[in-house]
Amino acid sequence: MIYESFYPKRGFKLSLSQARKAISDFKKLSSLPVHVADAMIYFVECGVLFTNDFGDIDEPFYNSMEGMFKDACVFIQKNNLEKLFKERCKKVMEDTSGIGWGFHDCLSDLFYQFFETEE
Repeated sequence: MIYESFYPKRGFKLSLSQARKAISDFKKLSSLPVHVADAMIYFVECGVLFTNDFGDIDEPFYNSMEGMFKDACVFIQKNNLEKLFKERCKKVMEDTSGIGWGFHDCLSDLFYQFFETEE
């Protein structure tokens, strides 16, 4: 459902609210924090892929991606999952290099805030 919100099978209608709802619904169903964190990071991965496929989007889009990345980082830290998600989050951050609206800077700040303090 998350991927289809970015890349619908028919037409071209991005639906971030649908993707966020899928994550919210999944949080209610899943008892495993690792799966919830996975879904949250996947949302941001899809957003980065979408941007790299179609070019710069708009500020609200990036605000949504940044918010989810931060929420994921908080969730990961709260559940002591840093070792499982550090490299994946680093790749997400690196894949934003060159994207506008301060997106890369924000994800970099968040990555270093949450993952580089553990060593």
